[in-house]
Amino acid sequence: MPLSFHSNRDEMFRQQAQNSEKHIIPFIESVIDINDQHVLEIGCGEGGVLRPFLQRGCTCVGIDVNASKIQYAMESMGDAISLKRARFLERDVYDPGMLAEFGGSFDLILLLNTIEHIPEPDKLMLTVRELLKPQGLAFVSFPPWFMPYAGHQQMTESCLGKLPCYHLLPRRVYRGLLSLFGESEIKIRNLMSIADTRVTIQGFEKRASLCEYRILKRRFYLFNPIYELKFGLPAVKQLPVIRSIPWFRDFITTTCYYILQPSS
Repeated sequence: MPLSFHSNRDEMFRQQAQNSEKHIIPFIESVIDINDQHVLEIGCGEGGVLRPFLQRGCTCVGIDVNASKIQYAMESMGDAISLKRARFLERDVYDPGMLAEFGGSFDLILLLNTIEHIPEPDKLMLTVRELLKPQGLAFVSFPPWFMPYAGHQQMTESCLGKLPCYHLLPRRVYRGLLSLFGESEIKIRNLMSIADTRVTIQGFEKRASLCEYRILKRRFYLFNPIYELKFGLPAVKQLPVIRSIPWFRDFITTTCYYILQPSS
């Protein structure tokens, strides 16, 4: 069953903005000065992540395929939009118009818990390269696939939302279980698309290398920083010995932060 704040747009915006201010921006600022940068967020949701970037003088674009979230973002950020410092677009990142309008435009692109939702991750990484300026950077975060709730099952409508790890069942069994508990076909398709993407730490780093990115910085968390706002749990970085063990780290790391730069 979805947590109550998932249906509260004001609360989601607040959480996004506070997490961005306290954790995402300091992580990025350890590599670059973000003041006055041109920033794109892919999968921006309600737009809260971009609020602290705007407060630092950035010019921001947020895209999302969810029309109601984009509408909320536009209403919440009306001041920045009127000053032509922000735009929010109902747009698929693979829309040919994205490259036609924004190719080579951005200093920084944000993919916050988004890559696992978008099909063809290799294509996504290559598209991000084309949207970045030559020396631009990408911030990427995601829950590793083997983490207990990486299937985003907390978004289900049934009691399955409280159960960990069942997204790791064979694909057909997983789909059947969702159907058995009355999940809608739209919800099932969304969850199965995450299962098809299956973003792991090792897989992501291999993909980044194949798409000719350099990893400038990475950080793994035992407790995701957003848990501070959702559950009152402090952010806890993963132990060095754990983050050095391939595959095992995926099971007990709740989120990963990366800063990438195209290598050529």
